[in-house]
Amino acid sequence: MTSIVQELYTALKAAGVDEGLAVRAAGAVLGRERETPGHELVTVDHLRAELAPVRAAIGVTAAELRAELAQVKVEIIRWNVGTLIALAGLGIAAMKLL
Repeated sequence: MTSIVQELYTALKAAGVDEGLAVRAAGAVLGRERETPGHELVTVDHLRAELAPVRAAIGVTAAELRAELAQVKVEIIRWNVGTLIALAGLGIAAMKLL
């Protein structure tokens, strides 16, 4: 038995599970391990290590999006100020014509 299967068996026994049921459950895990050679059960540390590059890429993408949104915000403010100045000029011109 692998260490994971042994730990499962020991934990089941400590929890008061019947010996036969504990052996069958540990055997099912062992059978699953044998069905997928070269693959291991995933541990939290392994999963974190695998996801670290993905998290880094998401962080970079989020930073790029924030920078682009800041640029868009500045662009919108510029257009709004320009539009207000143009409307003020049209209003003044309309008042002079009347």
